[in-house]
Amino acid sequence: MRITRTERIVNYVILILFAAQALIPILYVLWLALSSERIGDSSWFHPENFAAAWEIGKFSEYMKNSVVIAAIVVTTALVLSLMSGYVLGILRPRGSQFLFYLFLLGIMVPSEAIVLPLFFDLRA
Repeated sequence: MRITRTERIVNYVILILFAAQALIPILYVLWLALSSERIGDSSWFHPENFAAAWEIGKFSEYMKNSVVIAAIVVTTALVLSLMSGYVLGILRPRGSQFLFYLFLLGIMVPSEAIVLPLFFDLRA
């Protein structure tokens, strides 16, 4: 099946519209972030707004906390995964087939599917 010139043009117009719908809000937020806080200011480019927001929002403290937590979680998950992989792959204890499928089930169920029921359970 051959795509005609008209179909190709319509495809590109639709793709451009969807790209604009996705990019225009991002560009607007970037423009607002770089613009002046004062009305009537003639210059619009103020990169110092990012430095001020960094200090006011205590972003460096939150970033440090996130890095520490991420390092602990990744290290713990790596060590536990290596140990369970070794046990299931080399030692083959009794029930390893069941544990393998249990781990596989845990990987296949997305965490997003668990969050909403947990919210309703823990809300009360």
